[in-house]
Amino acid sequence: MAVIIQEVIGNEHNGRYYPEISGVAQSYNFYPFSYIQPEDGFAVTAIGLEAYVVGGEKTHSFSPTYPKLQLASTQDKIKASQRYFYGVNMLAQDYDLYRDGEKTGKTLPSKHTTSQKPSVTAHWNTPLPFTTS
Repeated sequence: MAVIIQEVIGNEHNGRYYPEISGVAQSYNFYPFSYIQPEDGFAVTAIGLEAYVVGGEKTHSFSPTYPKLQLASTQDKIKASQRYFYGVNMLAQDYDLYRDGEKTGKTLPSKHTTSQKPSVTAHWNTPLPFTTS
């Protein structure tokens, strides 16, 4: 197990603080396709905090060497596109990471009612503008 402490660089939008893009990159691709070589590596990106990417959610993957080469059709890309993201709730008044642990990442209702205790890290259930229902 490892613990990484990293500064989050982003902007606040509607009471949520998050980076416009986050991701990971690897220098070796274990599953190359077409003319991509394993040494070309690959990257995985998404909107919001990195937890979305490393949590195995629907992300955008590509080879930095050939960023325009895509294996999936446009229709498949739409089906597999990101539907929500993680952001820090800047309006939270009271939270206890020690007590609540991963529960601080609970899902907020889509109407954003105030009856639910705000969370520190939350799924923002508003559909992203480039996705379809």
